[in-house]
Amino acid sequence: IAADPQLASLDAVARLDLGLALHRRGRLAQATPMLTASLADFAPAWSLALQATATAVDAHLLLQAARAAAAQVALGNPQAGQDLLRSCWQRFDQPAPAPGCTALALADALEAAGQLDAAQSWLDRQLAREPRPPVAWYAARIGLASRRDDARNELAVAQAAVRSWPDELSLQDSLAAAYFRGGQHLQAVRTLEQIFARDPRHRGVLGRLSGVVNDWGRVDPALPGQASGWQSLRDEMQRRAAADTKDTVAQFLHGVSLFYDAKFDQALRQMQAVQPQAPTEGRIYIYQAMANLWLGHPAEARALADKALAANPRDPDVYYCQSQVLRATDKPAAIAALQRYLAL
Repeated sequence: IAADPQLASLDAVARLDLGLALHRRGRLAQATPMLTASLADFAPAWSLALQATATAVDAHLLLQAARAAAAQVALGNPQAGQDLLRSCWQRFDQPAPAPGCTALALADALEAAGQLDAAQSWLDRQLAREPRPPVAWYAARIGLASRRDDARNELAVAQAAVRSWPDELSLQDSLAAAYFRGGQHLQAVRTLEQIFARDPRHRGVLGRLSGVVNDWGRVDPALPGQASGWQSLRDEMQRRAAADTKDTVAQFLHGVSLFYDAKFDQALRQMQAVQPQAPTEGRIYIYQAMANLWLGHPAEARALADKALAANPRDPDVYYCQSQVLRATDKPAAIAALQRYLAL
């Protein structure tokens, strides 16, 4: 560290953060000596803090301790890391949001080491420490449940998070995702509608609504003599769209239904009508592009596919749309777009 002026200028917390980030990216040759040196620097001050009679300690040292626990795990010493954080909680019990030893970095390191149960246990204990845990604590626990494909716990934590932070859109978003992954499509739709009502530009919410509805149609199709929640929602959106031209969600989802019913002329007109209400929503351009492609208008389709890409380059479906539009005229570009779609 001392040999590199830039690294030497970093404070202790930043060096630990950098070492952990390098370790997560598999750059062990750089991460290992950095973390080892950082732990060696941290150890004497931590030992003195534990031996001191005062219950208060420098907040910066507590931030180091949280990261030092993760560094121990990254270096192959998971028990030492957990013991370190446990000693911090026992010795210096500070309420949020004051800086203190949180389990977020430790849980992240334990998950990376394949110790998922231990990571979950620490995050659960972290949440239990506060009557109203911070948003970041909830987000970490929800994320772990999602990555573990644990739909029940993901939903339970997301619901608790929204109860604690009802105005936090990121947690509403997590709740919608949890409903969707748990197969509760209608609840996912209603939650996404609430998000759209509060912030129409929030993370491509219309596109996510179409994804939820399309998946619902896959698992609960309209069959003769059988009730279908998906079909009931389609009917509802058609009624709402007819009754209120400013009901953007209904107008959009009715257009999606028309597209998948192969009524491409009607779907195109519907999406054109919705576009001024949500000009930054890439999916509106995607449906217009694909409708034009099916109607035999490749030039219009390509122009709209480009608009979709400009509106939301992080949406995988814009690249799928590009691949279909370019397939007949520019195969290398179509293949590149499809590869991008598969990579996202």
